[in-house]
Amino acid sequence: MREVAVIGVGMTQFGKHTDRTIRELGEEALWAALTDAGVAPKDVQVAYVGNALGRLSGQEMIAGQILLREVGITSIPITRVEDACASASFAFRESWLSVASGLYDVAMAVGVDPIHFGIIITVNLTIGMITPPVGVVLFVTAAIAKLSIREMMRDLVPMIAILVGVLALVTYWPGLVMFIPNLLR
Repeated sequence: MREVAVIGVGMTQFGKHTDRTIRELGEEALWAALTDAGVAPKDVQVAYVGNALGRLSGQEMIAGQILLREVGITSIPITRVEDACASASFAFRESWLSVASGLYDVAMAVGVDPIHFGIIITVNLTIGMITPPVGVVLFVTAAIAKLSIREMMRDLVPMIAILVGVLALVTYWPGLVMFIPNLLR
């Protein structure tokens, strides 16, 4: 394996961006990465695109081709990868392996997901898994602990209240989701 260097990065400002599509946001990040690297679109030899939550107007299977076409990257191997919350990391790993193995000299890793939407889904699912009538986690935990649902709910109500509060915060204040990561820039 040979040494690999990350020569450029790009991202969009975190926010709801209700006026922009995922494709437009991806295009902005792609141009920022290419500019940062000092690389022209024609220099990219392979690309891996991580996209778990879709939202590319029904064309999720060819997300990479759609995004990269917009910046002039075509006629190269473009692979869409999906690994839940780690899709972008998986795309980075595959790009790294492509260069480290000597197969390519310039690879691009792209991660494009509506993270804010994903956080809202995750918090909603958490609430749903611990509250009746679905409450699978509630029912299984009660059975394992040999407690009634009423006993379990008595202790869960404060936690559910906190989760509902968190849901309200991340829904109406999207910057909160990326507050700590933005501090690390």
